[in-house]
Amino acid sequence: MASVSIVFTRYINYSGSPFEKLMGWSKLACEPEINIVDELNSIAELVVDKKLYTVFGERFNKMLEVEGWRTLVLCGIATESCVLKTAVDAFEQSFCPIVVSDACASNAGNAAHVAGLTVLKQLIGRRQIMTVAELTAELNQTPD
Repeated sequence: MASVSIVFTRYINYSGSPFEKLMGWSKLACEPEINIVDELNSIAELVVDKKLYTVFGERFNKMLEVEGWRTLVLCGIATESCVLKTAVDAFEQSFCPIVVSDACASNAGNAAHVAGLTVLKQLIGRRQIMTVAELTAELNQTPD
């Protein structure tokens, strides 16, 4: 199986953020809301905090440069916003984004999740959307 690095992102809201000012949304500003659950925290090699939908920013861009990563496997919440924005940003910067469809969800419900996947297929390509089983099969046939 190909070697992979596991990087988690964590959104942290802040006072005066666009989410607070424009949407009246002030959640995810502090613990325990921003904590990564224990079951997942143990597998994270690194956690990158972010203040917007995308993980692309100075710290993550530097990591990409240093590590030389070209393929980014994305999963998480919310398919229709954070995952979508990060995948499109990766695509536009000539990375190969892969969105793991059955490892994503939306706190707005399944309709929002499906809508996000539909838009992603149009923006980054149908082949870039995979299930866990499809990704596992792909990784198992890729040389180390």
